Amino acid sequence: MKKVIIIGGGAAGFFTAINAKEMNP
Repeated sequence: MKKVIIIGGGAAGFFTAINAKEMNP
């Protein structure tokens, strides 16, 4: 979770992480 926040910067990072998991199984 912390890494996700650092990468995106909040909610944006959270959604970005979800999209990344969807693209990369």
